[in-house]
Amino acid sequence: MKSLVNQVMEIEKRQKRSIDWFYYQLKNPEHFKFIYQNGIVSKKKIRQVVNFDYNDYDYYVRLYQFYGSRQINDYFTYLASFSPLLIVDHVTALRCQNKAYLKWLNNSFLPFRYSEYEDEYQAFGTISFEKIIGITCNLYNMALKDESLFLKNLKDLVEMITFMENESIDLPIYDHSRICGRVTHTVDKKSILYLRRNLN
Repeated sequence: MKSLVNQVMEIEKRQKRSIDWFYYQLKNPEHFKFIYQNGIVSKKKIRQVVNFDYNDYDYYVRLYQFYGSRQINDYFTYLASFSPLLIVDHVTALRCQNKAYLKWLNNSFLPFRYSEYEDEYQAFGTISFEKIIGITCNLYNMALKDESLFLKNLKDLVEMITFMENESIDLPIYDHSRICGRVTHTVDKKSILYLRRNLN
């Protein structure tokens, strides 16, 4: 029987990516459905109780960019190691600075933003669903390092793909495990559904 890694490689193909994309942490499939209905929203914009762990600020949402450098203190690599991320494009976001006094402004509307991470940006208010251009999940790395984590994320992706099909949404799914410059991989959605059925 083929290894999980080989099965993942067979359903992926090389694809270009933009270095300008932003990434937003996706908690679970329910979070994805919430964002489809409401956009990515700051705390002040939420009008209902949500059932996922929420870590954005009162007026800003946290985004990250992928730099691919070991020289910086980044959060993208950590998030991508265990969680799917939404890919966001064509938004205005402020780059954060690691200056301690800015911590006091985290829940203000002022455009001076703090983070200890060099790859963090923050966008004011709401990001509409139309700005989301894809989902990324490091399936290759997960299959290589942690089978249970791989299976959990595969299950979540299947739920999101099924939701997208029902809502006539067609977001590509990327795997940034093997990024080389502007080259990454896309994952065939139908093959994800097939793989999940075979692994049950």
